[in-house]
Amino acid sequence: MESQGPPVSLVIEVDRNAEVSIVRCHGMIVSGLADYLDTVAGKLIPQSQLVILDLADVQWIDSKGVATLAGLFQLGATSGCHLKLINLHKSLSERPGLQSLQHRFPHFADHRTLTA
Repeated sequence: MESQGPPVSLVIEVDRNAEVSIVRCHGMIVSGLADYLDTVAGKLIPQSQLVILDLADVQWIDSKGVATLAGLFQLGATSGCHLKLINLHKSLSERPGLQSLQHRFPHFADHRTLTA
């Protein structure tokens, strides 16, 4: 009998107003699912001055997820949109790929600490 790991999923909720879009991610930003985040956030970036990625409920980010975040940061930079990460778990922020992004992709404890 084969054992199965936990289900892998990514659920995204979006709250938006004229200037700010908050993208709340739940699950895992991993290969096979990261493109969903890229599609959702990628459509918001050209239409927003600020996109906040709330990762409070993200349990894991693999190399594809890190690459997706880097690509979104680059899209934001070329579109004149600020991207910010909030609620990134310490265990995830210490991943090598995410550490290299942190100097140009600011992250904050929660939305109350943002100073757009």
